[in-house]
Amino acid sequence: MNDNAIQTRPESLAAIRLLQGVIYSADANAWQQVLTYRSDLEDYFGRIGLVLMVAEDDGLAYLRQRSDDERDADGDGLPRLMTRTPLSLNVTMLCVILRDEYRRFEDIDLDNTRCTVTIDDLLPTWKSMQPSKHDDVKNRETLVATMRKVEQMSVVAKFGEADEYEIKPILKARMPIDSLVELKNQIKQHIEGKSS
Repeated sequence: MNDNAIQTRPESLAAIRLLQGVIYSADANAWQQVLTYRSDLEDYFGRIGLVLMVAEDDGLAYLRQRSDDERDADGDGLPRLMTRTPLSLNVTMLCVILRDEYRRFEDIDLDNTRCTVTIDDLLPTWKSMQPSKHDDVKNRETLVATMRKVEQMSVVAKFGEADEYEIKPILKARMPIDSLVELKNQIKQHIEGKSS
């Protein structure tokens, strides 16, 4: 046996999964490690400028980069590990629609554990945000293409029928209600600006 071998730590599974993306409570082993070793994980990721976010009520944990203000206050000068990618207008609009659906689901649908939507559910709201020159076929094609992009961001996952999707709780964490209202106002102003 090699005396110089590095021993893995008990929270290693959770640390690796967090670096890969969101951990949900359905991933029982990693989730339990997050809850058990939360303080150790916060210290570990804090050393490289990351913040562990745990939403026990929603059953999810993820990492976020410290904000520019937090980084400036510390004066650590660490480069960003997680790059910021600006979202296109269509992706932003769809995320706003999906977040609104998730809010309604939390307020009304107390019997289900998953918030699911279909393309047909979303299409009327989507059409109201698109240029009036687009016909129904074009609007649907654009919505489906945009949904694929949002799926790649792990905000939604295919569920059940071909055009049915589960909205993941990470969207709630990444887009709190106050930012939802602000984004809705910006989109409304954008749409009104295009129509005038």
